[in-house]
Amino acid sequence: LVQPDEQRRAGDDGDGGGGAPQCTPLLGEFPRLLACGEPGGNAPSRHFRSVDVTKLTYFDVSASDLFAADEIERARRYHRPLYIALGVDLVLQLTVLALITFGPPGDWLRDAVSGPWWLQTLELTALVLAAGVLVRLPLSAWRGWAHERRWGFSTQSLRGWLWDVFKGLAIGVAVTGIGLVALVGSARLWPVWWPVVAAPGAALLALVLSLFAPLLFERLFNRFWPLPDAELARELRELSVRAGVPVRNMLVS
Repeated sequence: LVQPDEQRRAGDDGDGGGGAPQCTPLLGEFPRLLACGEPGGNAPSRHFRSVDVTKLTYFDVSASDLFAADEIERARRYHRPLYIALGVDLVLQLTVLALITFGPPGDWLRDAVSGPWWLQTLELTALVLAAGVLVRLPLSAWRGWAHERRWGFSTQSLRGWLWDVFKGLAIGVAVTGIGLVALVGSARLWPVWWPVVAAPGAALLALVLSLFAPLLFERLFNRFWPLPDAELARELRELSVRAGVPVRNMLVS
């Protein structure tokens, strides 16, 4: 995790121009990846090649040029079941929502809430989200815990993973509940013009979350500390400077 040094970057961007176009510093670090200034004017068509059935091509470099065949196959073995699980998870989410919307489970949840409209909105939000989490919990446990531990990408205990699921559910209920209460409230106050109020309100909420959610929520699920390898940290900072993105802090989780 890196924190860009925006002030330094802004100072470095003060280029008077006037010179011939040049490769960016990051591309200059990887001449094998990109060839800046391709003669003949056909660089775009040459750089953006298609993907064949045996090699993944990214710009001018194929995966087989950078990784061994067994490494590529190992990556595929890791990702293939995750893609399948992702599709199954999507089907489960849609099924739960369809049953709640059009089936008896929706009536059951509706009968389980009481109180003023805003409280019922919050209660229904919590019940619907909790139902989705419970139905998908076994598959989520395999995707987010068992599979990651099997491949050595996680050392988290099952208890810790379940605690993270609960925290994610609590945050989802709070954020979604607040948004729905505001939406329903605007519809009750302005039965005709509520979209005029709800649209900018939703945009403002999305803006606030995009700015502050990483700062507020990330620390609830991870612990960060400075990169202990001073030599590696120095090399990464030098690379970031050459790439034109100097960083202020370099943290690991």
